[in-house]
Amino acid sequence: MARPASLAMGGKSKSSLHAADLTIYPAGLVENTTFFIQVPLEVKSSIELLHKSPVENIVLLIDIALKYLQEDVNEFVLDTVVYEKFPSVAFTNILITGLYLILRTALRTKTKLSVLKKDLLAINVPSAVVSEICQRMSMYRLPLEQVRLFSIRIHIYIMTYTYLYTFTYSIPHIYFIHM
Repeated sequence: MARPASLAMGGKSKSSLHAADLTIYPAGLVENTTFFIQVPLEVKSSIELLHKSPVENIVLLIDIALKYLQEDVNEFVLDTVVYEKFPSVAFTNILITGLYLILRTALRTKTKLSVLKKDLLAINVPSAVVSEICQRMSMYRLPLEQVRLFSIRIHIYIMTYTYLYTFTYSIPHIYFIHM
């Protein structure tokens, strides 16, 4: 007897798909997505919490993460009002870290929104959250990419200046050593 097409290609049958828990990261997922080889642990652990939170609160965290990406800083200082909207501090920290990594990775890899949407739905991120992420990314993508390009240019300029400075002042030392 021939196997169904979905099973022949390595997929799951429809009955096993309905039995799967859609609120957690799917086991056995081939991890060749927006996150390249492996989805970060912070994103995996935030998926279940995204299902437990109201979308309005998650939108607040998405906006905060986008603000920090736009300012190009590495530290989050959240207001106590934000923490009061979630069950615990750890809950909030896991969510903001997962959302920040999703947004930062999509920005750095310049992922198309259609690909990002498909990848986030594949790892069981709630569809309402995916649509909010894609909507916010389409609004903020250009300013965020300009911030990234500006910070990269500054870094290259500083590296070039340091190299020229080092090279200029190391020539006399090399000259005196070889005399």
